[in-house]
Amino acid sequence: MRTLVCLLSMLFLSSCGIFDTREPDPPVTGNGFIWVDATSYQVLLNNFEGSVEALDAENYKRVFIAPSDSLLPSGTTDYTFFYNTSLDPTSRVIFANWDIESERNYLSRLKSVLVNTARLGLELKNVTTQQSTPSQVTVSADYTLSIPSGSSDVVPNTVTGFLTMQLRLVKTERGTQEWRIVNWIDNDPKGGKAYSWTDLKANFSS
Repeated sequence: MRTLVCLLSMLFLSSCGIFDTREPDPPVTGNGFIWVDATSYQVLLNNFEGSVEALDAENYKRVFIAPSDSLLPSGTTDYTFFYNTSLDPTSRVIFANWDIESERNYLSRLKSVLVNTARLGLELKNVTTQQSTPSQVTVSADYTLSIPSGSSDVVPNTVTGFLTMQLRLVKTERGTQEWRIVNWIDNDPKGGKAYSWTDLKANFSS
């Protein structure tokens, strides 16, 4: 009798769909940005734009040359950020020892004052590239960084300026060959009248 009850119970559960095959859950993509190994400088620029827009500080840090990387065909160098010369002289000390950790930290702090679902909008216009060697490219562009409003009074809605970046092919600590940003020159064509990327980094450096 007990066996019959068990069989009837199993048949009932089966008819309710308990044992039906379930569709797999969609992959979790987090903030929507997926890093792609920068085997070309175009992919590196895509990683740069995508990680900034997604406020993905860890992947954003990866676009810059790291102390463990070595330049190809040879040599080593440190990442350098050249601040906008219109910056208030009293704030320039912030960039005296600016490195890739500083880049990561400022983006993390910016994210912390925005609403949880915030995404930035980055537009690069009038982009020019000059490849002087197979392992070195210079990129220049006008930029506009749009920040969602209503998050904090200390965050501007728009950041604008002109940037020049030197990109280099490096050998990573994993042994792969990838492109990285070696230096970044920031300019404000309006002579300090615009809120530039330099200002944003300085305001969220600590």
